[in-house]
Amino acid sequence: MSGKYKVKCVDKNNQASYTREMGWNTHLYWVVQFMEQDCSGLYEKLEWVGAPNAPTYNENGLKIRFRFKGLNEDPGQFEIVSSTTSPLSAKDLVLKAETILPYGTNLFYNPLPFEFLKTYEEKP
Repeated sequence: MSGKYKVKCVDKNNQASYTREMGWNTHLYWVVQFMEQDCSGLYEKLEWVGAPNAPTYNENGLKIRFRFKGLNEDPGQFEIVSSTTSPLSAKDLVLKAETILPYGTNLFYNPLPFEFLKTYEEKP
């Protein structure tokens, strides 16, 4: 595999924004960081989660799965877009974008253990 790509982010109004171009071997941590920085309205709203059946080595392919944290809107379909200056290339290259769990009206926030827990004791 070789080349570069960027992520096309779509907001609730179908307005697209793009991340900076990244090399095919950019670590997924940085992909999410660039999405938060470059895409409108996603700062501190994304979390990278492991993708099942992801290739062990990036040379064999890349599988990105992330979830939205505290985003109270239905984002559009995100996509991986090949670079125009240094396009992605690989044997049998397939770019696929898929929504695993559609938008729901219930927001989910990860719990903060003991963060808001207070107890008052009258006896030692």
